[in-house]
Amino acid sequence: MHNSLKLIFYLLISKFVLYVGYIVIIHDSFHHFVTAWDSANFEYISIHGYNSAYYYAFSPIYPLLIKSLNYIIHRTSVSALLLTNALSFIPPIVINKVFNYRTALLFTLFPTYIVFTTIPYSDVIPLVFLSLSFLALKNKKLLTSSILVSIAIASFYNLALTLPSYLIRWKKLHYLIIPIVIGL
Repeated sequence: MHNSLKLIFYLLISKFVLYVGYIVIIHDSFHHFVTAWDSANFEYISIHGYNSAYYYAFSPIYPLLIKSLNYIIHRTSVSALLLTNALSFIPPIVINKVFNYRTALLFTLFPTYIVFTTIPYSDVIPLVFLSLSFLALKNKKLLTSSILVSIAIASFYNLALTLPSYLIRWKKLHYLIIPIVIGL
C-alpha cells in the first residue's frame, strides 16, 4: 500500500476510534462533539459575524470557510465538521513528501492532531498552509512559501513564532517580508 494511503487509513481509523470512544465513554451526543471548546465560537462567527469584541480573538479564515461550505450543506455544525476532517488529510500527506513516512506517521498519530482535526476546530487551517509552505521551501519556491506561511499566520497568529525556522533554512530576509507584515 502506498504510504499516503496508509496515512489516510491510519487517520481515518484514529478519528473513528476517537468519535466512538467519545460517544461510548463520555455518553454524549453528536451535537456536543461538534461544538466542543472553541468550535461553537467559530460556528457562531460563521453565522452572526463579529458582533462582539470577544470574537475578535478568533481568526476570520475558518469561519469564512465554514460559511462558504454552509451554502451547500445548510447546517453549520456539519459544515464545520466536514471542513475540518476533509482538510486534515492534507498535512500528513504533504509532510510525507517533505520529510519521510515515519515523520508523517508520527504527526498523523499524535493525539492532539487527531483530536483537533476531528472536532470542528481551526487548527487544521494553519497546518494545511504551513505544511504546504514547507513543501514550497523544499522545492525552493521561496515566494510561494512566504505567501503560504503568511496565510497560516493570518489564520493562527502564534505561528509567527515559526519565522526563525525560515530564517535558519534560507537566510533570505527579503522573502520574509510578506509573513512579517501580514502576521504581526
